[in-house]
Amino acid sequence: PNAYHLLQNLGGVLYRAHHLQLTKDGTTLSHTSSQDYYSVARVILSFLVSQKVVVSPHAFKAEHLADDAPESVSSLSTFLKSNQRRLAEIGVAFEALLKSEDLPEEHGLGNEEEKVAAVFHNRSLGDVFLSKNGVALIPEQGGTLRAHSTTVIACDSGDKFSALSVAGEEVMQVSIQVKAGDKTDIMID
Repeated sequence: PNAYHLLQNLGGVLYRAHHLQLTKDGTTLSHTSSQDYYSVARVILSFLVSQKVVVSPHAFKAEHLADDAPESVSSLSTFLKSNQRRLAEIGVAFEALLKSEDLPEEHGLGNEEEKVAAVFHNRSLGDVFLSKNGVALIPEQGGTLRAHSTTVIACDSGDKFSALSVAGEEVMQVSIQVKAGDKTDIMID
């Protein structure tokens, strides 16, 4: 599924960014793995810890000890708290897996470019259609937002979004004003 592949991709993206940060800080982890990426399990555990969920991992294999080590999970969790965009991307993938749904194939999330995570929450009773900088987004890019649902769109600071109702009325217009790497929540009522 695309949601799982996004988590795998984020495991590599986060590994590189986190280890670059640790190197700059002169820090090393005592529990390390021979892999050059974080496993989906470590990404999910660290996401849950960052959301103040208590986890109790149990490694069945010796090679999973590094992923499950409290120091490893805590370190990545702390790093995630400073990267709201990545938290939003993990959250949307994890939610899709929990709901047994999948992300569209061309979701546009998880790339290494510095982007903003724009999290759109449609709290209205009807579907809305999103456009970015005057261009309608296709459904695979989060362009159709169902009633009472959420989508995450990677974008740049300064991008302008609007939402149209099924009847063609503009129900929301917003300009993204946060810096790359951050997350912004946009409510559509």
